[in-house]
Amino acid sequence: KSVLLGMVEAMVKKAERLALGQGLQNMRYSDVFDSFCSLLASHSPRAYKTFHHHFGGQDLRSKQPLFEPGFSEKNIARAAETIRRLKYDGPLALSWDDTDLEKALATWKDSD
Repeated sequence: KSVLLGMVEAMVKKAERLALGQGLQNMRYSDVFDSFCSLLASHSPRAYKTFHHHFGGQDLRSKQPLFEPGFSEKNIARAAETIRRLKYDGPLALSWDDTDLEKALATWKDSD
């Protein structure tokens, strides 16, 4: 299947569901269309939002893998799966932001 056929199929499904008064949740897309959407979202989230509005596809938030804090086997497996799904074979870098963020802010006035 080509990307174009996947896009047309997605548009037809979207139109049918909307005509029936159904939502677009849990729609299934062809692998080639989904791969194209992932590639577009990784290159330009803004362009993907516009594309998604007109042609469908998964929500941008669902395209982002969820990682735990720090380095873990689970994070490595998720990253590897994302790379395989995107069919990416270029260079990689591994990093981690070790910044501790405040869980909450509290203010008080000194009685001086």
